[in-house]
Amino acid sequence: MYRISILITCHNRRDKTLACLDALFKNKLPEGYKLDVFLVDDGSADGTRKAVSERFSDVRLIKGDGNLYWNGGMRVAWEAAITSGVTYDYFIWLNDDSHVYPDAVRKVVDSFETLVGTGETPGALVGTMVDPTSKRPTYGGRRSVSKLNPMKMSGVLSPGVDPVKCHFVNGNFTIISAKAFQAIGNLSEAYTHSMGDFDYGLRLIEAEFTCWVAPGTYGECESNSMIGGWQDNSLPLHERVKLIRSITQQPPLDEWIIFIKRHAGPFWVLYWLSATIRHKFPIYWLKIHDFKRKFR
Repeated sequence: MYRISILITCHNRRDKTLACLDALFKNKLPEGYKLDVFLVDDGSADGTRKAVSERFSDVRLIKGDGNLYWNGGMRVAWEAAITSGVTYDYFIWLNDDSHVYPDAVRKVVDSFETLVGTGETPGALVGTMVDPTSKRPTYGGRRSVSKLNPMKMSGVLSPGVDPVKCHFVNGNFTIISAKAFQAIGNLSEAYTHSMGDFDYGLRLIEAEFTCWVAPGTYGECESNSMIGGWQDNSLPLHERVKLIRSITQQPPLDEWIIFIKRHAGPFWVLYWLSATIRHKFPIYWLKIHDFKRKFR
């Protein structure tokens, strides 16, 4: 029997959250699988909490104050799971804008168990999300492509017929073993919104676990659009400056510095310099970014 905890956080995306849960509960599970869903509603004002409780009464709803964001909300969900009195075999991170396929949970558990059976020590196994239209990978695992500069990473890896090792994991649909959790604990308190998933995968590797991209694809999730964000160079610079300072668009300077000191190797100072320019001189940083993008 497998006891699996699904961890989700949401904020003011009622329809997406309901669609995510609907897809999750359509999963066809073998006998002996038991799912418990822990959902942090981080201060939604759009009726998310009421709608979820009416349609999915088995979901364990946890109320946030609106200041948790992704990393904080997922930490709270995970804490609720481990203090619930149930011993879980696996934990699955699931983003509320991801629609998993009906075989996703069974398939990702099977893939994890297969890795263990080959003598590997997996800590995290990420299921690749694809664009609903193009079917190209949007979220999943990435690989560091330079030993000297470990922050230099590939694009989202295309899954194969066998598991593929990776270094960076997105939190859209990722399974983590109880053994891995016991070794390194919850997501780091150092991050509010972004970087927590990347940090967790890298911490697992430091603890001598491995991170993998599971074979095949596991659901659909659109990429975050650049339109209307800080990378949208059709917007006035002063609007982009406001956006780049939003916690949902870029990590705060102090959180980014923590991340690069932990994981960027000898080049962390260069990342610090770039982030400091972004923080103190955002207009110039944006102009440099736009110039570099022209030649990619």
